[in-house]
Amino acid sequence: VSLLRVLQDGEFTRVGGNEVVKTDVRVIAATNKELEQEIEAGRFRRDLFYRLNVYPIVLPPLRERSEDIEQLAAFFIERYQEKSGKRVTGMSDRALRMLKNYTWPGNVRELENCIERAVIVAAGRQITEHDWPEAIRPPTLPDDTAHIEIPFPMKLEDIERHVIHHTLLYTKGDKAKAARLLQIGRKTLYRKLDQYKDGFDSEEEN
Repeated sequence: VSLLRVLQDGEFTRVGGNEVVKTDVRVIAATNKELEQEIEAGRFRRDLFYRLNVYPIVLPPLRERSEDIEQLAAFFIERYQEKSGKRVTGMSDRALRMLKNYTWPGNVRELENCIERAVIVAAGRQITEHDWPEAIRPPTLPDDTAHIEIPFPMKLEDIERHVIHHTLLYTKGDKAKAARLLQIGRKTLYRKLDQYKDGFDSEEEN
């Protein structure tokens, strides 16, 4: 109620006081909740929502902006190497690829926790793929599915299409998991799928 009064009337009363204080502020609020659903469930005030929701800015989840991961990771590395007293200055290319291929259900907070952990356990001045928690490291194929038969001779683009096709069969169509196994970005995988669309149809027929 006090926040609503500030937003609506530009004034408030200090705790324990009687004097009304005028204020002129701009409020920037953030949430990871669907506030419309919270309103319907009775967990958020409708009038407060409309006062806060004057100019909404929708920030896509981290999994949809992998191009930001490297810069965010560098920021967190600097923060936690200073905090921990360790001289960790960066990460390997393979470690970075794993971050970009992960789906980040916990968003930026999960990335921060992941970097903090990696800085602590890193043996050298660079974070490697071995410093990531198991959830981020790509799964390994079991022995009976670790090999894909490729008939020769075959053109390079046909080999690539063949490998992508069989990886998708292994993941039962899970493109995010397939991208992690192939160690490529999801955008790259989608581009390849579009590029080889006709070729996949012929694979199915065979």
